[in-house]
Amino acid sequence: MNQFQNSSFRLDGAIGQRQEASSQQPANRNQNPVAGFTLMEVLVAIAILAVVVTTILASFKSVFSTTEILDESADIYEMAKNCMKRLTSDLESIHITQRPLYKPPEFDQPPDPYRIVTTTSDIDGTGIAQLRFASRAHISLGKGPGKGIAEITYYVQAGNDGDLVLKRVQKNSAMQHRKPLP
Repeated sequence: MNQFQNSSFRLDGAIGQRQEASSQQPANRNQNPVAGFTLMEVLVAIAILAVVVTTILASFKSVFSTTEILDESADIYEMAKNCMKRLTSDLESIHITQRPLYKPPEFDQPPDPYRIVTTTSDIDGTGIAQLRFASRAHISLGKGPGKGIAEITYYVQAGNDGDLVLKRVQKNSAMQHRKPLP
């Protein structure tokens, strides 16, 4: 039997009104499709949604981990920049006694605080230098700027987590006898 059924229309007295005058009824009312989705269609849609959501979440995770690494790198860069700025300021303000005033220390006397002294040490197989000099640059911990000449020492120590840490020691009077550093 043909899927399409013949219908005839007749015009009633008013224009634009039609009535169906079908002499035949549909043979089977179950041939009309039921609205909705089958179980298989729902399962396929859920599977596709799961794949898309998993992909999106994986990309978010990689973006956030990359952002975290960049933040840590920026912090390390900022600390290194500040350290180099402080070291540059100290070295630009270095003070060395001129020749006629300088006298080499005797055997039992402490070394002259106005000279540049370097020593090397070994930390976990890495040679590390220690630098000591007199400078007019101060880090003021009290009110007002520091005045006079300070003895400044830079050295490296191993940190708790195995990293190497640059340290700075300042003695406000270079003329005082200095204590040895650890």
